[in-house]
Amino acid sequence: MAETNSSFPKILRRGFLVALAVFILTVVGGVVLVWSILPKVYSATAEIQIRPEGVKSVAEIDKSDWLKGRKPFQTEFEAMQTPELLLAVISELQLDQKWAQRFGTGEEKLQPVEAYAHMLLVLKVSLKREPNLVDITALSEDPTEAAAIANAIMDRYKNMCDANVQLRNQKGVEALRDQVEQQTQLVAEKKAAAEKLPESNDSLEAQREVGEHQTILDACTLRLQQMIAERSLLESPVRIILRAAVPTAPSRPSLKHDLPVIVFLGVFLGVGTAASLEVVFWIGRRMRKKGAR
Repeated sequence: MAETNSSFPKILRRGFLVALAVFILTVVGGVVLVWSILPKVYSATAEIQIRPEGVKSVAEIDKSDWLKGRKPFQTEFEAMQTPELLLAVISELQLDQKWAQRFGTGEEKLQPVEAYAHMLLVLKVSLKREPNLVDITALSEDPTEAAAIANAIMDRYKNMCDANVQLRNQKGVEALRDQVEQQTQLVAEKKAAAEKLPESNDSLEAQREVGEHQTILDACTLRLQQMIAERSLLESPVRIILRAAVPTAPSRPSLKHDLPVIVFLGVFLGVGTAASLEVVFWIGRRMRKKGAR
């Protein structure tokens, strides 16, 4: 019993030293492995403010719509990730060729389907509830490429939205111009018919109708002039808040996120190794005692 009590501090000291040594080796090895072997991935984010049709602010959206899965910004998210937009960005930046060389496919460039699938993997679009801010984040092993992807997607999406606004305005102008032409013809016909009538109640009624149609014509003409003048003043539904800058440090691996995992693994392996060695030593002592008897 006395021998056991005297050897207990030695066992603790030995176990502590073994656990500490394994912990240090694990942490140092893990950090070296993460930072020297794993590929570095850079993240670049562009930020825009969007104003979906019929929505002025996210604060005005009923929260129950979000809980029920009705997301007013879902259309905008889908528009940013359509093959038409992303393949145009891929072609503009020649990413299909760069990725083919990076992945060692042996081909001059990736097929459109492959390039589009990879773009979806490196692209993340996220919404900040207030005030209608959307982050467009791109990941790449090349920091310059990450920033270029985020900015190119943002620019193309904005240009697409601006073109849609101009198109809607143009359609409105054309529809109103047709209405003006119809009213002009109708007023001319009514005037011609009124002039043929002799002075009577029918003539007065015809003149009244001419006046009503002329009022409508004047209102349509004024509105048409306003719409044409407002073309250059149309507000874009997309406002650029922040262009993506070239990142100077990788987002992965990240010491902030990876170190706690490495430390936990070091503690686990250290304690486990120390306990396992003590079990082996204990079994060895028992076997020697039996052999001595």
